[in-house]
Amino acid sequence: MTTIICPLSYIPLRKEASHRSEQTSQLLFGEKAEIIDSKGQWYKVKVLFDGYEGWVERNAVQISKSDDKMEGYVSGFARLVNLTGDSLWLSTGSVLSNELINSQHTSVVTINPDLKTDSIIDIALQFIGTPYLWGGRSFMGIDCSGFTQVAYKALKKSLPRDASQQVNLGSVVQFPSDAQEGDLAFFDNADGEITHVGIILDQGKIIHASGSVRIDNFDQQGIFNVESGKYTHNLRVIKRVRQAN
Repeated sequence: MTTIICPLSYIPLRKEASHRSEQTSQLLFGEKAEIIDSKGQWYKVKVLFDGYEGWVERNAVQISKSDDKMEGYVSGFARLVNLTGDSLWLSTGSVLSNELINSQHTSVVTINPDLKTDSIIDIALQFIGTPYLWGGRSFMGIDCSGFTQVAYKALKKSLPRDASQQVNLGSVVQFPSDAQEGDLAFFDNADGEITHVGIILDQGKIIHASGSVRIDNFDQQGIFNVESGKYTHNLRVIKRVRQAN
């Protein structure tokens, strides 16, 4: 098995081997993927963390030469500084891979040292204002399930990539009044398909990626946007994937 590693802040994972193709996800710094096919200047890969498949450009990645398991996750935002003083910015969920850091960088600077790294809420709140980006998983742009995935990844809790997959995890919370901070709320469309997910805050509030990462009101009907005066998402189910902090 040939494995690649992401040496950049993030790399687009595309549906087809083309720059014009839809971005379906992203590889974050230090994440690895198995090469399962190739076409011209592209590799088709399967991400080791979540099993997601897609195409990455060959010259954006490097072949991994280590099976080192000693890896930590970035809980907040961080900056890597290399020998020449250049910086590489890392987002929550990036992997502090010894393979990359030892060979290319000299120090890791934590941008928010006071962050409570065991709190899903504190980790999630860092993303407030991050623009929505289909397939995004970083502070440069993120989608709803990418947001929940990387927030929980920082706590070393693995979630699948898509909301329709994440909904299969955890135990059902019967009523919104029984929800705890950190529970995941899932929302469906008119056809009953799971299309959205967010992280419940205190009673009556939810943080989610819709337009940007934002906090909205939340009840048994769904998400209520005060600015528009309308419900924007229809609640399907609440799931508890870990005990809230």
